[in-house]
Amino acid sequence: MNVLLLSQYLALGGLERMMVSLARGLSREGVECCVVAYERAGVDTRLVGELESAGVEIVLMQKRSGLCFKTLLRILKIARTRQIEIIHSHDLGALIYGAIVVLLSAFRIRLVHTQHSFVHFRKGKKRYALYERLFTTFAKKVCTVSEGLAETYRALGVNSQKLMTLPNGVSFAENFIEPHRARSWLMQRMSSELRASVEGVSRKRWLMALGRVVQGKGIERLLKMWLLLPASLRESWSLLIVGPVDSTFHKHALEPLLSSHKDELLSPLFVGQTAYPELWHFAADAFVSLSEQEGMPLAVCEAVGAGLPVLISDIEGHRTLMPFATVFQGDSDSLRRFLQEHRSATPYDRMNDWLHRDAFRRQFGIAGMVRKYKDVYHAAEGVIASAVRSLALVALPFVLLSTSSIARAVQSLTLVVERPEYLQSESYNDEFEVFALPGETRLLTLRNDGFCGSLPKIVGATEAPNLKLQWYRGVSISARNPSYEGAKTGNYIDPLIPVNGVIDCAPM
Repeated sequence: MNVLLLSQYLALGGLERMMVSLARGLSREGVECCVVAYERAGVDTRLVGELESAGVEIVLMQKRSGLCFKTLLRILKIARTRQIEIIHSHDLGALIYGAIVVLLSAFRIRLVHTQHSFVHFRKGKKRYALYERLFTTFAKKVCTVSEGLAETYRALGVNSQKLMTLPNGVSFAENFIEPHRARSWLMQRMSSELRASVEGVSRKRWLMALGRVVQGKGIERLLKMWLLLPASLRESWSLLIVGPVDSTFHKHALEPLLSSHKDELLSPLFVGQTAYPELWHFAADAFVSLSEQEGMPLAVCEAVGAGLPVLISDIEGHRTLMPFATVFQGDSDSLRRFLQEHRSATPYDRMNDWLHRDAFRRQFGIAGMVRKYKDVYHAAEGVIASAVRSLALVALPFVLLSTSSIARAVQSLTLVVERPEYLQSESYNDEFEVFALPGETRLLTLRNDGFCGSLPKIVGATEAPNLKLQWYRGVSISARNPSYEGAKTGNYIDPLIPVNGVIDCAPM
């Protein structure tokens, strides 16, 4: 079997580390692998070295902005010349390229997709939801690293039979590394400037956050909580933030917080990007992740596997790891209690905790993930059935949007469920018929008998999905470029203006 692993980057992030571990594991199992990254930004030489040492071929590209047809054709050429049978895409950008390559190959190549997070939805661009729904139709299997991501896909209308929750595997250290030894090794690999800063806190306990320092990772909230701690506690603990720092986020979100804190000895230490995350996990005394959104964070999983006490935010991406961690309660007292509880732990306690996490490391290790993905690849069905169904699913929304029943409207309403649904009707009323199973795309029929007033109640539906309803005024327009993203061109109702829960009955 020949597999092409496709990603946007080959940087030192959780997605990329998982993909490299998967490629190495597949190679050991006799699977021919090729890793393709179509943007060179942040390429990590250590990850490249790990792939090369495992005999995995690497192709690095640099695409132009937007959808790059030259990149598409190059990926297609790689797939053909290397007789690729499976393209395994990671996250939305790679899914788009992988799906189009599968289409251009006349479905001779099968597509498996892994979704690591929906952080791109935070940008507020509605077309991302459309892209996820459209291009997953080309995939034989859509794997999500947590059940929460699978629920999001179901809400977008992705077929539940296609979905599979498959947590990331982690490359855990085979032996326990004593904290003082891990710190010594790390400092030997640091720049002289960073070494001086770390030596200044070497006798203190280390509370570590590891990952990209960007919006949504909870670093701003962590700093606020840290600066509210008693000085006596921060004299015995030091907060080390390990990972690449987004300069814009640091300037506008973090610097205003840090500038009000004058005592540099009690301030957090920004370590920057590291090539040795596993050493940092053994060098630290506790780990914290207050992320606002995660798929399945490798750093938290690695911290648990290294025997660290872990404090995590109450989000869907952390659910699987909560039995092994303390859940953050949202205030500085929660952080204070956590640090006080673990301020007296000894190296012996730490090693004992590491030994007791052996079952956890087996559960989330690389070997299990590799075995499951091999099963997914082998289960990919024949190209004819897959092609017919994919083409039918892709064509369906365009057929629906072209029907005259949708085109005819004098006034319409749009309902906000988990995302705005494009819906038009000749009438509306205070009753809804729900034509959907829980978790599926919500399509609602509105009936009218002169109704005008507050938001209606949902009736006549059993096990109805959790709906959030809001009236919108439908403005009749004729335009080539309607302002509602995804709406059809021509004469139609453009649902844009929320009217605070009450239908506006004024003539349009």
